[in-house]
Amino acid sequence: MGPSSTSVLLFEGRCSPQLTFVLIVEPHRGALWLQVRGPAQEKERIRARDTAAHRAFTAEDQAPPDRHG
Repeated sequence: MGPSSTSVLLFEGRCSPQLTFVLIVEPHRGALWLQVRGPAQEKERIRARDTAAHRAFTAEDQAPPDRHG
């Protein structure tokens, strides 16, 4: 996890104190898992926001290059 990931978790923790974040690190350079525990409606709010942000980022990534630059 990089600095931006940590900042997001700290921000969410301040804005949604009813949520608990659990980071699981598998041994031998395995996967990192982030569990979010708390009320379903709060987790859904975060999921919806992040899904929209991901779609916007992906759409921006897939835009044709600017040929006039």
